Amino acid sequence: MITELPGAARELWDRATRRVFDIGFKSRTAPYQESHQLAPGTLRAVADIGTEIAITVYDLPAGEVDAERSNKGLR
Repeated sequence: MITELPGAARELWDRATRRVFDIGFKSRTAPYQESHQLAPGTLRAVADIGTEIAITVYDLPAGEVDAERSNKGLR
């Protein structure tokens, strides 16, 4: 998609001082671990356009943690 940006949008992309694709995850109380993969082709494509990948994990607010634990029968 980046390589096919139209004129003005591509100029903005090219002038950016930092290019980051930030993948966000909402943390959970269970399961305690999850696995997510990025395919080699995806990593190559990201590298080819000079972009970074960031991973951000967002904590659940206390009320959501309590509700999730309660729904799973946990205390």
